[in-house]
Amino acid sequence: MLCPYCSSFELILNGKHRNQKQKYFCKNCKKQFIQRKYSEEFKAQALALANRLGTQKACEILEIHANTIYNWRKK
Repeated sequence: MLCPYCSSFELILNGKHRNQKQKYFCKNCKKQFIQRKYSEEFKAQALALANRLGTQKACEILEIHANTIYNWRKK
């Protein structure tokens, strides 16, 4: 796993978030984060698919909720 801020491998476990997801602390940049469920590459491919086929069809193919794609489009 890499730090999403500095791409360092120097990570340590840092407790759990209130939703029971593992928290990590980067020794290099001193930032804390939670591992993301979807990679940035997957998000880009999902948005491209949604633009070509439409959001509903893309969600059926990828087996994700439509709100997920709508939220990614906002960002």
